[in-house]
Parts: sequence; structure tokens; C-alpha cells
Amino acid sequence: MTTMPVRLDAAPLTVSTRRAVRRYSRAVEGRAVVAGDLVAAGVTIAVSRDLAVLLAVAVAAVYWRSQGLYGRRFSLSMLDDLGALAIGGVWAVMAQVLTGQELGQAVWPVAMFLALAAVARVVSYRLVLRWRAAGRVRHPAVVIGAGLNAVSLSRRIVEHPHSGLDPIGFMDDVTPEGTLPLPLLGKPDQLARIVGEYDVSDVIIAFGRMPSAELVTVLRTCHLLDVQIHVVPRLFEMSQLTPGTDSIWGLPLVPLRQPITHTWSRRAKRLIDVVLSGLLLVVLAPVMAVVAALVRWDLGKGVIFRQVRVGLDGRPFTVRKFRSMKNLPEGVVSPWSVDDDQRFGRVGLFLRRFSLDEVPQLFNVFLGDMSMVGPRPERPEFADQFAVEFPRYGDRHRVKVGLTGLAAVEGLRGDTSIEDRAYFDNLYIENWSLWLDVKILVRTFVAVLKGTGG
Repeated sequence: MTTMPVRLDAAPLTVSTRRAVRRYSRAVEGRAVVAGDLVAAGVTIAVSRDLAVLLAVAVAAVYWRSQGLYGRRFSLSMLDDLGALAIGGVWAVMAQVLTGQELGQAVWPVAMFLALAAVARVVSYRLVLRWRAAGRVRHPAVVIGAGLNAVSLSRRIVEHPHSGLDPIGFMDDVTPEGTLPLPLLGKPDQLARIVGEYDVSDVIIAFGRMPSAELVTVLRTCHLLDVQIHVVPRLFEMSQLTPGTDSIWGLPLVPLRQPITHTWSRRAKRLIDVVLSGLLLVVLAPVMAVVAALVRWDLGKGVIFRQVRVGLDGRPFTVRKFRSMKNLPEGVVSPWSVDDDQRFGRVGLFLRRFSLDEVPQLFNVFLGDMSMVGPRPERPEFADQFAVEFPRYGDRHRVKVGLTGLAAVEGLRGDTSIEDRAYFDNLYIENWSLWLDVKILVRTFVAVLKGTGG
């Protein structure tokens, strides 16, 4: 494969300069659109002389954020945003009506705000696109793959700088023949090092010679890195440009959702964990006292059972549970599954059936070792074993372990498939949202009431 070198319109940046430009670029792009909407809101409030318009603005902004209108995109067009802007306006009008305003009084301020916001976005987008083209706004990017598609993509980025990307090189398993327009930085399994070394903000998957299964592992190792990942569809010539895709000069790119570790919702999740676990510890205090008394009566001393488990990023922590079975003789190791263990007493079986033995783990949640929802924690020796036997098992440690989880509510507890558990745990991580946590908590509550949680 022979390719002609591409001339970069803007001079290459040093690593330190690239890092500063990246911070500046994020601030400029994000604030430009927000500032436009704030100006539109301020003018609307001044003209209408009604502070109640703030509610409509807030509702519309929340909807627009959910649709990605405040996120960074390669292709910026107010016409592409019109549908989402209009739907946000409908939600804003509904919010006004629900607070007691008449429909006619609610419509015209929202219509004014939408018109001004649309104009502000036209101005904001033109400014951002101009800054990108001038090289003032640049985001360092690497391309995974060094084949024809990857080279074509790099040419589009360089020749059409309105995306704001600053391509610094390719990564592939095999050194291609001929001349590449950008440096070959290394193999994909070195991605974490390259991201840190060059302060990369975007990774574009153009499918090199690395098998997809191995590439998934490489990308998941970057879960702690602040990067946005985009994928060029395999059959991109036949792909449709939908609201969920972005594009660079007509080439579609599918952005992958950022994991929990990089979103503002992570902080909201932690806040909910603290509030909910603290509230439950207070409410369930009488229940815990009764359970402790029953365990003491049934099994003797040692009401609380402590055991080392594996948590976030493979770090060990001590989990707390109510004892539900007799202790093993000294030197005897407990098996992985205790479903058929004969050491359960009547109280222990009851506790297991209604998951009451898990209640002390609320202390782990409150202290930050665990979350209310996440992959269930495992003992270190078994976690190491499963990580060897099942390649995707270790990926579940990207987030905090949980009191309950998607795999648990799908019935994958006790002596069930580890491969299926790992699949559902990673499915939870990739598709995480606060609403998903709510659904899992509701399903857990129903299972506990039915006595099917053990």
C-alpha cells in the first residue's frame, strides 16, 4: 500500500502545548453554546418579565442535554438540531401548564426563547467551526488501524479541519507497506500508554488487523482515561446518518457511550448511594437488631461475618454480612458455592431466602467500598481463577461492586454460570444510567418480598 503524505495545514503541536490546547478547546466549545442559550433565556425573561420562564428554560435545557446538544460533535448544524429544539420546547410548555399557567401565556415566551436559542446556536456553531478551521480548537486523536479506510479517514480529518480533531498517528498490529500520512505510533495494546503520552482526547476505531474480541479488551483497559471513542461502521458506505451518529465530511462515526467513570452521573450515583444507604440503615435498624438477636440465639457468638472481597479496579476490601451458617473447622476453606451446604440453620435459611444476611453491606455502601447497584463482589482467589477462565470477567471491576446488580436480578446468583454473570455485569456497565439503577433496585425489592433473593 502506497500513500502520499498529507500536508498538515496547522503546525504540529508539542505534547505540553497539545495538553493546554485540549483544555482550552473543551472550555471554548462547551461555553459557546451554553452562553448562547443563556443569552436567549435572559432576553426572554427580560421581555416577558416573568421569572417562571426559568422553569421552561431549565426543562428545555435538560432535554437538550439528554439529546447531546451540549456535547462536542464533529458536524455542527442548527438545522440538524431543530427537531430536538422543538421537542424541548414542547416539554417546556407542558411544564408551564402543569404549574398553573394558561396555554396561551405559556406558549409565546417559550416560542421566543426557542427562536433566540436557534439564532444563538447559528452564531455559536459558526464561531466554533471558524476556531476549528483556524487551528485554535484542536483535539488530539489516534486512529486504530492503518489500512485504506484509516488512511482515508485521516485525509478527511486533515483536509476538512472543521471537526476540530488533531490526528497524531495510527496504531495497528502489523506495519503496513508503503508510506503513511501520519506516524505509526505502536500497536493497539499500547493504547493506554499513547493516550497518556500524547494527551489524546479521541480514539477512532477504523478496524485494523487486531481481532475485534481483543480490541474490546484494549478499549476497556482505557476506562480510567478521559477519552471519547468513535467507531467507523464496518459497512460505512451503506450506513445512514441517524441522530445517534456523527460524521466527518460524510463519513459516519458512531460514538461509544462513556463509562460511568467519566460522567457527571458518577457523582450523582455516589450521592444517591450515601443518602439511600444511610436512610436504610436508620429505617432498618430495628430489623437488624432483631436479626442480630436471632443469629446470636441460633449460632452463638459472632453475629457479623467478615470476608475479603474484590472491588473497584481489583482492590480488596472487607465485606460485612450477618452469619447464616456454622463456622468451618480451622484450616478448612469454604467452597465457592454454598447453596447445598449443610451448615445452614433455620434462621440462616430464612435470612438467605429474604436476603437479610446482606443488610450489613449497607455499611460498605455508606463507606464507599460498594455501591447500591453494581457487579456482585467475589473472593480474591475465585476472582483470579475466573479472570483466567473467562477473558471478560476482569472487565467487571471497572466500577464499584454492588449490593445488587443486573446479573443478580436476572437470577445469576449462587451456583450459576460465571460467563453469563460477567456478560450481564459488563452489559450493565456499558449501558449504565441512573434509571437502570432504579429499575434494578425495584426488581431487587420485589425479589426480596417474594423470598427469591437467596
